Amino acid sequence: TITSTSPPQGVIVSLDSENRVFVNREETTIEELGRRAHEALLESKQTSVVIRADKSVTYERIFRAIESLKIAGVNQMRFAYEQQNL
Repeated sequence: TITSTSPPQGVIVSLDSENRVFVNREETTIEELGRRAHEALLESKQTSVVIRADKSVTYERIFRAIESLKIAGVNQMRFAYEQQNL
C-alpha cells in the first residue's frame, strides 16, 4: 500500500541518508529493527508499520529493512512518500 502526504498512521520506520534507522524517532540498528518495530506495534496497538526513506537511501537498504521486519513477524507494511508536482 502507498500512503500519500497525509500524516502516516502506525509505527513509523525511518531510514535516512546517513544510514541511520529509527522506530518512532528512536534510533536503532538494522539488526534490531524488526524486534523494535514489533515491540512498538504491540505497545501502541497499531496494526501496521509505515516505512519512510530519504530519496538517497538505496533499494538494497530498504529491502534489508523489510526483511528484518518480516523475520520479526511484522506482516503489514506501508510506504510513505512526499508527493511532487509534475
